[in-house]
Amino acid sequence: MMMNNDRYYVIHSQNTKKYPMMSAEIEPELQFEYSKKFLDEKGNIKLINNRMECNLAPEKYRYEINLAEPIPIKPEFVDFHMYDCEQSVSGKFVKAFEGFSGIQFLQGTHGKVIEELKLDYYYIHYLYSIECMDIDKSNASVDSFGDIMTYQKLVLNYDILNNIPEEQRLIFWLREDPMTFIVHQKFVDVYNEAGLKGARFVPIEQYNEETAFM
Repeated sequence: MMMNNDRYYVIHSQNTKKYPMMSAEIEPELQFEYSKKFLDEKGNIKLINNRMECNLAPEKYRYEINLAEPIPIKPEFVDFHMYDCEQSVSGKFVKAFEGFSGIQFLQGTHGKVIEELKLDYYYIHYLYSIECMDIDKSNASVDSFGDIMTYQKLVLNYDILNNIPEEQRLIFWLREDPMTFIVHQKFVDVYNEAGLKGARFVPIEQYNEETAFM
């Protein structure tokens, strides 16, 4: 059973033509850099309690942020912009989530947004990935390698989540679908209290593969 106040959402950008999409590229590709304790003796990724942990970013990195087409005639820059799986956030966003467990912020270094527009944006580096989809209840189809191909709805296994310390499951990307980023109610509360703009939070029980395009 889900514990009190343990509500989860999928985070997306708001669908509005006023907010430009920001295409971003970071080197090294941090999302798939794992701590050595999550590798077996052959160097393959293993899970510990259904969870993986990414390394913190190195001191030297490159984060390039540009505007993606179509660009609004009068773009409005807000606190959260998303393009594919890259998420760029404002300094106000970073300040609001200072000390929040499970994320690391990396300041933009290159690209039109940083060098020409002189805007201050950051990369959200998710530190945790959790394998917690309920395959059967999600009506998911799986290929011969065990990877998720499609699913009709997203149902999480709260028995798995509740066995993971809360600070390690407040914000994470779904192991079964790395394009899906999940946040806890506490994350949403901080976002709302700070008066941030640009993100929308879809309750897990309302989410499916088409939600991102709605």
